[in-house]
Amino acid sequence: MSNFNAAEYWEGRLRGNVALEKIGYLGLGRHYNEWLYRVRESVFRRTVKSLGVDLSASSVMDVGSGSGFYVRLWKELGARQITGLDLTSAAVEHLRGRFPDTPFYKADITEATLPVCGPQFDIISAFDVLFHIVDDARYRSAIANIHSLLRPGGLFLLSDVFVHGKVSRSEHFVSRPLAEAEQVLRESGFQVLRRQPVFVLMANPVDSPSRIRRLMWGAFQRVVSRSELAGFLAGAALCPVEILLSSMIREGCSTEIMICKKAVPAQKARPSPGPSP
Repeated sequence: MSNFNAAEYWEGRLRGNVALEKIGYLGLGRHYNEWLYRVRESVFRRTVKSLGVDLSASSVMDVGSGSGFYVRLWKELGARQITGLDLTSAAVEHLRGRFPDTPFYKADITEATLPVCGPQFDIISAFDVLFHIVDDARYRSAIANIHSLLRPGGLFLLSDVFVHGKVSRSEHFVSRPLAEAEQVLRESGFQVLRRQPVFVLMANPVDSPSRIRRLMWGAFQRVVSRSELAGFLAGAALCPVEILLSSMIREGCSTEIMICKKAVPAQKARPSPGPSP
């Protein structure tokens, strides 16, 4: 059981300004984070397009809406109805001001009592959210709650950092083994359809076995963090390469998108009528 208070941490982190550099990579500045979000947007649009879903007939819930980045994308792609959920008052106030026609709720997806009930959503997204749930019991509760909010056959889109080695933890971040994450999803009633990388070069290669690559990332971070100009130039150079690589590579070493589906209950066969008397 972790003593980390997620609500207090995020309220403090977002207080005064719900900006990309506060919800993204800390210390890498606004410009580099803007390039990272351009990559996220490209991968997100490509992923949603590949689903073959009629968004104009779909209700979507976005968990951990933060700045509203993915809410905006769902709207632009034509989702019929969108509902947002966030842990902090700072984010919810920002979101309600930015999207006055969209319902947003302050709630913890790991808690048993939520302001919405299900099953009522066709799609639920949780991008860069679950790796901040450091307590394993709460992580399982979050997955179970998301499953309960989805209609049978509904899709769950998440981004996370899945590792093939041992779990890696910090105060507010955990990289869980892929096998463990898939087991929790299956036990909750999800079918894992596929994964695809979001970042190849532009983010921490947490799952890379190469020590040299991790050292290179540390050196790159130090350069980018020196100034906004350095972050802008590095992001501008890498962004188009990253978008191309993310469409070609099937196994990443950093953030990946996973697509899951809630199983449709099997229909019970009706008993055949007996012989007429």
